Amino acid sequence: MTTNDPATRSLTLILRANFPIADRAGQPGPPIPPREKAIGPFTVQPDANWSTEVFTGDTATGTISFTNREQAPVQVTKVLPGGNAFTLRLQTLEAGKRFNLVIATDPGLKAGEHKQTATLVTGGDAGVEIPIALKVVVRPRVFATPTAFRLPGLQLGGLDSELNLGTIYVRKMGPSDLMVKKADSTLRFIRTEVKEEIPGLLYSIRVQVDKSKAEVGHPFRGEIRVKTNDNAVRLLSIPIEGSFNR
Repeated sequence: MTTNDPATRSLTLILRANFPIADRAGQPGPPIPPREKAIGPFTVQPDANWSTEVFTGDTATGTISFTNREQAPVQVTKVLPGGNAFTLRLQTLEAGKRFNLVIATDPGLKAGEHKQTATLVTGGDAGVEIPIALKVVVRPRVFATPTAFRLPGLQLGGLDSELNLGTIYVRKMGPSDLMVKKADSTLRFIRTEVKEEIPGLLYSIRVQVDKSKAEVGHPFRGEIRVKTNDNAVRLLSIPIEGSFNR
């Protein structure tokens, strides 16, 4: 979850539930045990793969729980991060029996997808290495929706000189200092109208077709370009493609 609280920009929630199975007579069946995955001497909840999404400048955290399935105690002697996109901390709940791996993403990551494989190493003669796959998708604070227009077979009939295609919304998650400087298109028949909806946070861009410049029977492909004052996202490009019919 993403919030507007400067102190807690994002939260990761883990939900667990047991759903009873109804038998043929409609009576509740036995409960389903929580989902667990066995890796080496441990059961892992919820999984040994952890992924999340976060906005630039924010940190997301999560926890993977490990429980020793064997009689003899098992100690984790090393935590090998395998990269710099995530920080890892081992939290012992019951020595040799239960522990958590607490995960946090680096707030300095650039927009894009970042992957890392951490490794837990157990001690003893039968020591094992447990790989933990980590992934985070970092989203820019300034973004547009929709991200594309796919418009096959647009009808140009009617008396109006313009055809409304929809509205693009440009948002900023964070400081309220956003400004959309300009919006235009690489296609000569596309018109745009920019309006500030919430000062510094939200703009709308109305997208229309000038029918006098549209050509029937020819597919088109281009972009709507939105220029902002944001240092990290100076230009947003929204693909637009389709064709016209009478």
